[in-house]
Amino acid sequence: MTGATGTLNLLKRADDALGVLEALSEERIKKLTLFEVDPKPAGRSPGLGKSPEIQEFVPQALELRENFNIPYWMSIFFVATNSGKEIPEKVLDSATFHVETSTQKKVEIATSSDLVKEIDATIALLPADYSLMVSSKVLTVEDEYKHVPMLDFRLKSTHSNHSVVSNVVRRLGLPGVVLDSGRSYHFYGASLITDTELTQFLAKALLFTPLVDYRWIAHQLLEGACALRVSPGGAEQITPRVIEIVA
Repeated sequence: MTGATGTLNLLKRADDALGVLEALSEERIKKLTLFEVDPKPAGRSPGLGKSPEIQEFVPQALELRENFNIPYWMSIFFVATNSGKEIPEKVLDSATFHVETSTQKKVEIATSSDLVKEIDATIALLPADYSLMVSSKVLTVEDEYKHVPMLDFRLKSTHSNHSVVSNVVRRLGLPGVVLDSGRSYHFYGASLITDTELTQFLAKALLFTPLVDYRWIAHQLLEGACALRVSPGGAEQITPRVIEIVA
């Protein structure tokens, strides 16, 4: 794990996700990989919520999600199993849907360039409703592949939840930066870590379910790398903005 003190000082200048990438890249990162993400990827089951097989579970599941912030799929499974009825196979199939990053358009940017300018230019050319996501997997100046620790929370953006996120991050043991994504929170670590360390970090983060997005973590583990949004896109029309440095 590389040192974080110098990077933390650089992160203090960052206002948003693009500034964070610039700060993280200034000392150790040679190349970043980004993906143009389709909000409606091929293969996703359309209109599952309107399917007759699931309709009887939806009202209670939505109520659980609204009142207690329980993740949607967790709510569906909870309601279905407590109904004494078998969970429809269509629901189980939909729960396993995963979009491989290899199917998304990849953009590689050398950090020796004007990084923010290049990313802004890429964002400007995105199709409507698409978003740009950055991969945790980076090429270092030593020509090694390592990861920027990343985490997606599923707490609504509020003053009290900001404190919760900060406390969770401190318990994960990696200094870094917290961003308000417009809907929830993102975290970027200040130290580069190995594949094994990334798996350990995500596994430890799962202990904080449902404060963290456990399905996001599952998808990242399947990919062997993480990805977070760095542009406006879809329902979120803001670039994630920095709200705290966690030392």
